[in-house]
Amino acid sequence: MTQLIDPKVEEFLESIKKMTGHGIAFDTVNKSAVGPKAWEVRGEDDEVYGTLRVFCEEEVIAPKFEGLYLQLSHLIGHQIGLRQLNLTLESRFRLLDAQNAELAAINRALSDIAYRDPLTNLYRRWYLMEQFRLEVTRAARYNRPFSILMIDLDHFKAVNDTHGHAAGDFVLQGFSQILQQSCRTSDVLSRFGGDEFCVLLTDTPIKGATDVAERIRARTEGEQFAYQDARLRLTSSVGVGSYASNIATRGLTPETILEEIDQSMYRAKRSGRNAVQLVRADA
Repeated sequence: MTQLIDPKVEEFLESIKKMTGHGIAFDTVNKSAVGPKAWEVRGEDDEVYGTLRVFCEEEVIAPKFEGLYLQLSHLIGHQIGLRQLNLTLESRFRLLDAQNAELAAINRALSDIAYRDPLTNLYRRWYLMEQFRLEVTRAARYNRPFSILMIDLDHFKAVNDTHGHAAGDFVLQGFSQILQQSCRTSDVLSRFGGDEFCVLLTDTPIKGATDVAERIRARTEGEQFAYQDARLRLTSSVGVGSYASNIATRGLTPETILEEIDQSMYRAKRSGRNAVQLVRADA
């Protein structure tokens, strides 16, 4: 009859046709044309959806069928109202899903703004410290190693003094790419401050951390940072420390662990720069 009516209701109408021998149609055009053989189909919200028409040779519908068709018009109106309500709810749910997806995207963008350094797109210092504390707890509970690299660019101040801060920013961005290429996606890469960087290497003992540190050092030494007409070359000094039983039993905090690794990085600088130095407890 019409796509507004549920298939099960249409089956019910067909069975009534066979029982009464009457033709039955749901007219959505001439909604107000009611009469002896036509009943208004109205929803519970009082909206008129159409007219239920009966076609037969009799001039007047027999009383035994009149009540049936009246109830049938109520049934169709109720069913259409429910169907319209479901369509409205589905539309609203789709709109809510779209709004939730948009909100999730906004939240992800805000998280990136909060967590990441805008220049290098590496994590900020405070985020690395949060992850560091979590990693200390996890390593102590499951006896799994992790390591930390503290990295400083050698003679970086000379780049700013000679070529300007825009050149310095260009170098910092280029070096952040070296870090990303040298580490895994599971590692936490952070701009610790200025030209100092920190890398948290998850599930990595001291030997693996030393290999990563050497890879970063070598790639930095071999890189030419092409800024305008200049070809800038820098080196890096790296301090390496690993969370191990000797560190855990000494009761060091994350801050004091980082301080020891930072001191190993400064020893690399004092030894001539462009070098990797281990924390003495790990050597």
